[in-house]
Amino acid sequence: MKAYEILREAENALAWERKNDVPVATMFERLEKAVSEAVTALRGERRVRIVGTPVERCAAGIDDREIVERLLQSVVRGTNVNAHDILGARRTARISQPRLAMYWLIRKYTALTLNEIGTVLGGRNHATVLHAIRKIESQRAYGGGRAWDIARAVCEEIGHE
Repeated sequence: MKAYEILREAENALAWERKNDVPVATMFERLEKAVSEAVTALRGERRVRIVGTPVERCAAGIDDREIVERLLQSVVRGTNVNAHDILGARRTARISQPRLAMYWLIRKYTALTLNEIGTVLGGRNHATVLHAIRKIESQRAYGGGRAWDIARAVCEEIGHE
């Protein structure tokens, strides 16, 4: 059962209990149990979805660091470039294109600032990140490029875009 269904069911039960003068302690116990079940359901759902509103991610216990790790794993799987290379200093096209995709994906799916994104991906500055994001947007607008193809594939893999 999904988290919102659990909470909706609890809401209906509490409305009935309120009308029938059920003791507050009993209603509180029911609510506490429903919230616990909803949190458990959200944790189960988080394996499938990494995105959503910041409130949904917070409720599911998903932080930006975990999203970055999942995105990195998806890029690594899709490109056969290892994570060490993506996070490293090398600038060959084979490595830089997946890195560009990572900049764009992290910006899209997290609340990290440009400086924070640069720090996460090998200590780069905000201008590097901004350039990469603009380059991906350009590729997206004008029919694609390798970095955009990688980013689009990751979006499709996680069920978005």
